Amino acid sequence: MKILIIRPQPGADASAVRAAAYGFEPVILPFFAAEPFGPESFGSMASYTALLITSANAVRYGGEILSTLRHLPVYAVGQKSADAARAAQMTVAATGNAGADAITMLAARAGHRRLLWLTARDHTHVTPPADVVIDAHIVYQMTALPVPENFAQIVQDADCTALHSANAARHFAAACDNHRLARGAINIAVYSQNVTTAAGGGWWNIAAAACPNDDALFAAVRTTFTTGAADP
Repeated sequence: MKILIIRPQPGADASAVRAAAYGFEPVILPFFAAEPFGPESFGSMASYTALLITSANAVRYGGEILSTLRHLPVYAVGQKSADAARAAQMTVAATGNAGADAITMLAARAGHRRLLWLTARDHTHVTPPADVVIDAHIVYQMTALPVPENFAQIVQDADCTALHSANAARHFAAACDNHRLARGAINIAVYSQNVTTAAGGGWWNIAAAACPNDDALFAAVRTTFTTGAADP
């Protein structure tokens, strides 16, 4: 079973490894590339007691902000985010796989009331507990890459397209519509309900991850579309 992976690098390669571990044939076609986003100044940061990191890109492009706040504990969403933080010699207090809201709750239980979220220009909304403040500081942005001329053939050859973000879902849906591809002939696999909403309707079938990580995503693909994939 071929799975089209359109997330940016290096995440696309990491997802391809997990897809192969489930017995799928990954096809990589990044729709976006990450790049730094300024300015880096953010005023006083003395009040923050922890960092929220939801992507390894936040560590890659954190710049001077990251250097200034390296001493703060990190609450990371996803193993890749946590690994990137540790590689940058930061202390990871907790790693979650159920989204930013869940990891924020863990930070609140640990006594943190003001968190700085290093994130992308286009980011999802986080709803913290009533007594917790989260300030988002943009350190990178995702730039859309040109869609190849053979896009329609690539999509049609794949059995399913993996959508890791709402931004990717919107871009993929628009590209399919622009190339006059019938959504009713395309299967998608989504990271979360937000991604499902962004993708819109009309798809042949949707495999929804129980939580936002690749293991859950490809397990959902296996359950929804095939019973022949191997255990990872």
